[in-house]
Amino acid sequence: MTTTLAGIINATPKLLSQTAAAATAAGGGPSPSVPLLSLQNAFGGPTMAVLQCSSKKYLTGVYTCWSKNNETHMPYARIACPPAVLEEGTCQEGGDVVVPLFQ
Repeated sequence: MTTTLAGIINATPKLLSQTAAAATAAGGGPSPSVPLLSLQNAFGGPTMAVLQCSSKKYLTGVYTCWSKNNETHMPYARIACPPAVLEEGTCQEGGDVVVPLFQ
C-alpha cells in the first residue's frame, strides 16, 4: 500500500468527522470512543501508525512512518513502522480510545 502525504492530510479530517457522526448517531457524547484496532486500521493497520494516548485511553497523537525521496529528502510514501517506533504506542491494547474532537 502506498499512501501519499497529501492523501493522509485530506483523509484525516474526514475520518474524524465520520467517527464523530457515528458516535452522535449512536447516542455518544462529543468525544467518541473507538476500539484501538479500528482506529489503527483507519490509519492503515497496526504496523502503519503508532497511537499515543494519555492515561492509556485519550488519543494525543498519531505517528506514521515514511520513506524519503532521495533527491528532495522530503517524505515520499508511507511504510510499515519499525519495531522500535511501534513500541512508542501508549494506548491500551484491546481497549477503547477516546478521540477528542476540536471545533
